[in-house]
Amino acid sequence: MGEAEMTEAAKALTPEETIDLIRRDIAACLDGGPNRKAENIELARNAGIKVEAVSALWDDALKTVIVDLPPLEVVVLPPSTQASLSAEQARLFPNRAEAEAAFFGPKRAEPPNSEAVKVIGAAPYRRDRKPKPEGFFKNSEVQPSVEVTPTTSLIPEAAPAPKDKLLLAVTRKDGVKLNIPTSEDRAKLLDELKEIFKSDQSEERLRYNTRKAEIAEELGVTQMDVHRAVQRLVQQAKRAAEPELTQAQKALAVTFNEEIEFWTDPMDQSSYVSIEVDRHWENYGVDDKAFEAWLRAQYSRRHWIEIAGHKVPGVPSVQALSDAIATMKATAFSNKKEITPALRVGGEKTEIWLDLGMRSWELVKITANGWELVNFGKPNVRFVRKPGMLALPVPVKGGSIQELRPFYNIRDEDFVLLVGWQLGALRPTGPYALLIVTGAAGGGKTTAVRVAQRSFDPNFADLRPFKSEDDMYVGAYNSLVLAFDNISRIKADDADVLARISTGIGYAKRALRTDADQFLMQVCRPIIINAIPDDLADRPDLADRSIVVELPAMDEDKQRGEDEFWDSFKEANPRILGALLDGVAGAIAGANRVDLSGYGRFRMPDFAKFAEAGCRALGFEEGEFLSALSTNSERAMRLAFKQDPVAQAVKLLIEFNPGGWRGNTRPLMDALRRAVTKGKQLHLMDHKSWPKTDTWLGRQLRRSVPVLRKTCGIEIEFGLDLRQTGEGEKDGFEIRYR
Repeated sequence: MGEAEMTEAAKALTPEETIDLIRRDIAACLDGGPNRKAENIELARNAGIKVEAVSALWDDALKTVIVDLPPLEVVVLPPSTQASLSAEQARLFPNRAEAEAAFFGPKRAEPPNSEAVKVIGAAPYRRDRKPKPEGFFKNSEVQPSVEVTPTTSLIPEAAPAPKDKLLLAVTRKDGVKLNIPTSEDRAKLLDELKEIFKSDQSEERLRYNTRKAEIAEELGVTQMDVHRAVQRLVQQAKRAAEPELTQAQKALAVTFNEEIEFWTDPMDQSSYVSIEVDRHWENYGVDDKAFEAWLRAQYSRRHWIEIAGHKVPGVPSVQALSDAIATMKATAFSNKKEITPALRVGGEKTEIWLDLGMRSWELVKITANGWELVNFGKPNVRFVRKPGMLALPVPVKGGSIQELRPFYNIRDEDFVLLVGWQLGALRPTGPYALLIVTGAAGGGKTTAVRVAQRSFDPNFADLRPFKSEDDMYVGAYNSLVLAFDNISRIKADDADVLARISTGIGYAKRALRTDADQFLMQVCRPIIINAIPDDLADRPDLADRSIVVELPAMDEDKQRGEDEFWDSFKEANPRILGALLDGVAGAIAGANRVDLSGYGRFRMPDFAKFAEAGCRALGFEEGEFLSALSTNSERAMRLAFKQDPVAQAVKLLIEFNPGGWRGNTRPLMDALRRAVTKGKQLHLMDHKSWPKTDTWLGRQLRRSVPVLRKTCGIEIEFGLDLRQTGEGEKDGFEIRYR
């Protein structure tokens, strides 16, 4: 269309028709694009020009759109007006940059296609592309519509109005002015509609829908945009009306999702929580410091406060955290979900799990078919972590158990015993054998104890001193392996505690700061003792549960520095651990097929079968472990026999009375004294363990039963009523050869 024809088309339109056309075109652009074919035909007929002329006229009229922030201000400038405005600016402001700054603010970078679209402020939109401007309802504010009124003014007043009241002058040939509603005006309209929405509870909401359509037309936006803005205001009003949560309630709300599960330990009803993190599950005691740290971290991520203009993570008070944790305990109890937690090793006979102790909570699942790493999903066993528990390396397949041999200063025939003990310690349930490492000073006993523990249960407190009974039970509660170093003497009470822990026992004591509440635990743990040979096993009940390994003196050419030794062990441990897991898998598969007949009587037959099957899977010969265990048990009993004065006195008594002896503790005390005197072994009555009373003799006699059976072939039968035969009173006993 030529310029002359354009001019004629423009003259043919009255100002009112031009204004009306501009109004509808801008509204159509805001709604997503014009649809005014019928209007163009009618306008062309009235003006006496072609329809194409009307369309071309609009293409020329909307070539430039200026958008300024905030509030959004839309200005339509035809090319002819730009020329007039530029001339007026040049007259009033000789400096062009000053003129542009006065009318349009600081100049910004122009986008591509700048010859067609002039931009000041936010991104433009063009009619021919029919886009919908972005951000119509950002932060619950409606972008402005455009009100067009005739004006004879070419440029705005010299003193501009405030930002939200700013009017930009726009002129075609006759001059038009666009008036932009302020944010306050828009807010009033939306608040009005919000109140109508709240009061109009009818199913059709006729009043609301009618007013919504009017406001949408007034603002030049879609009804859906208005509705969304109103809904945001309604939700904001609801949140404002809700009471502010306390810190305790906010901390408790952290656990309100499907990724957290509360449960209790059936033993003492202690509360635990399982949390899904990065596809794996982590388990904590609700009272654990680790869970408290996690809870504080989650609280801080969700709740921020502003201090001196800076946002910082919120910190719950100690009392608020205590109240939240107390409610979580109640939640765990009310869930009625009971699970026994596991420490380092868990599972059942056919499926054993090992916790590697890593931050990623990687586990090892062991079955008769082998073992595999598991680092996702919810396992069948809920492991808990205790303070001091260190991480194991990731096990490697294809290793050999013979790589462990150079780290022990032991005889070749004893290596299978150490391997069997380690395999047995990886069983999920006891009883467990005690490993007693003896030898002369400088033989590497402490190092051997550390190697045995670090191969599958490293701990910050890897070696412990003997303390009170409570300390031993607490140590067993917090660690899989109990390792004691440099034990000079094992007292009778200590021996009983060690035997009970290795076999499994429940322990209870009064809880602190209470009158009647009890602290309960049930423990069954593998134990390692580094002890001096002569003072080792004067406790036969302990010796009967033990594997005693005596270390020879270390050759000078085998000595290595500490750093070199442990660096080598660290490098080989992944393969050693993998080999041990291979042995456990073999034990699961073959323990039921192990026959103990022909190897004597074992105090812990399940342990013996498991260790034998595992050693076979690792390449040891069939029966090698059982033979070594039987021989070792006899050696331990011989050591115990040498330290047991009552057992030696009973042996003398039966040697002098081959037919046996029947009676009670009082006549037995006299009979033992006579046998000791007759056998010229008077030093036995001077031994520190010689009983001083009849009562202590009865206790010591019961402890001497296993050592007498294994070393002398002597049996003792208790609970006999000897009143009918005249040989004694009730609760008598008989001592005889088997």
